[in-house]
Amino acid sequence: MGNRALRLKFIGGDWIGPAVSYALPLMAGATLGVSLVYLAVRPQWGDQTWLLFAARRVLDGASLGGDLVEVNAPLIVWLTGIPAAIGGALGIRLPAAMQGFVIVLVAFSVAWSAILLCRGAPGARRFAGWFALSMLFATVVHPWVHYGQREHLMLLLVIPYLVMAAARIDGEAPSNGEALVAGLCAGIGFLLKPHHVFVVLAVEALVLVRSRDFRLMYRLEIAAMAATALGYVIAVWHWTPDYLLKVVPLAINTYYGYHRGALWDLILPMRGLKLVIVVLLWAVLYRRLAHRALATVLLLAGVGATIGYLVQLKGHEYHFVPAIAFFDLLFAVLVIDQWLQWTARRQLPISADLASVGAAVMFIAVIALCYPLQVARAVNNGYTDARVAVQRAVSQAIPRGATVLILSTSVGPVFEQVLDRGWKWGSRFDCLWMLPAIFNAELAADFDETIEPEAMRDAATLTRNAVSADLARWHPNPVLVDRCDDTSITPCMGIGSLRLDLLQWLRRDSGFAAAWADYVRAGQVGPYDLWCRKDEGGVCRDILASPLAEASVSPL
Repeated sequence: MGNRALRLKFIGGDWIGPAVSYALPLMAGATLGVSLVYLAVRPQWGDQTWLLFAARRVLDGASLGGDLVEVNAPLIVWLTGIPAAIGGALGIRLPAAMQGFVIVLVAFSVAWSAILLCRGAPGARRFAGWFALSMLFATVVHPWVHYGQREHLMLLLVIPYLVMAAARIDGEAPSNGEALVAGLCAGIGFLLKPHHVFVVLAVEALVLVRSRDFRLMYRLEIAAMAATALGYVIAVWHWTPDYLLKVVPLAINTYYGYHRGALWDLILPMRGLKLVIVVLLWAVLYRRLAHRALATVLLLAGVGATIGYLVQLKGHEYHFVPAIAFFDLLFAVLVIDQWLQWTARRQLPISADLASVGAAVMFIAVIALCYPLQVARAVNNGYTDARVAVQRAVSQAIPRGATVLILSTSVGPVFEQVLDRGWKWGSRFDCLWMLPAIFNAELAADFDETIEPEAMRDAATLTRNAVSADLARWHPNPVLVDRCDDTSITPCMGIGSLRLDLLQWLRRDSGFAAAWADYVRAGQVGPYDLWCRKDEGGVCRDILASPLAEASVSPL
């Protein structure tokens, strides 16, 4: 009877009530469908697959800072070790295990945030449902190209803490267990990207101002975050002292010069305009908002994350993922809040069966529509330059289990092939990210006729010694050497307009020169020179004879 009445009202022209009432289940089906597609069809990974490889090597006994050098702090390698260990134990491909890990984090973050929001005033369940769908867009759909990056993991771990902070402002206190878990998760998240400490500072300042209770600065979430940070420092010192003693000095002296961007180039004009519009919208609607605490927390989180992006001076798109997500959620809160106020008197009772059928139809239709499009999108995923094309081409001619090496300032998504084909990697570094700063220091010293700073000389010596030792240890075959000095091709990544001869610089080390004497240049493949060991040249001949490789040989 109820369903018949609803149908008659809709047919008779009173369609607003049914449309409003069924909007949430229909949008839920569509959003869950597109989110599932985006989680199942992953983009081509770069940093993420390197970290999976690094985690696997550490699980096999390598020491961080010694046998393996990752410029980021050890936490991300340890965290990535969870899916790496599970994948290894169950025989699952490591990228697939990482996808599963991210899916669990998404489900945890979205579900817990929605549960926290359900405890508010009447109508909180509807707001929580809409916010959960917005979270799926902000943490899965919008940042899809960068999902699995440290910034993405940080975002998922931090959002429940932000929701809890907003609840504190509104006078709702979580249980001690919830506060402890939120603090631990947020602590891990912010330790993944310490640059985003500005988010904590801004949000806690808001909590203090709005509550006027300084005792809240000693609450369990803050204590858990502080304890997590302290425990992490102790763990790094105990388990990875080489990271502190070797990698940190190298990174301090050289990493600033890698992919460095000017401050005024980091914010794109249209992006800056969008952020300003969202902030103005918040200011205009502020007094009308029923969820003004959550909106203000997300605003300050977005501002703090934007500052965290700027202070890195890199301009990588994925560095801006947290800020984009926080502003996405802020905009969603503003829209949902006004939508629920407008529809409050227009809501009608709905049929659970009809809502379920509608949600299921939307779910299936969206998957059928989005899946083939997303598969096509995932093929390139931004990695479309000639270096990546060559890597893919030559990988088919390199046997499984081989030890390979690319000498370059960036290797792109090559660790996709390393993991897929079971290759070993003939270096402790993923790439020679320290060379731009070292080269610039050497050029400046030559130009000014001054002595190169001792710190940079030490960095150069450490780099050459490490590459030489790894060459002698791993005997990689083949080796692709990027022609970063060739002005006829695109410059190597991370060095701007700088041109440098990698082999000439490395050969200044007698150890490298001696080890490199066992290699012979077999030819040229795209932007790379192809080298093989003198007594193991078969793989180079196979690469040069491969039709795929031949298609990549032509000059860029």
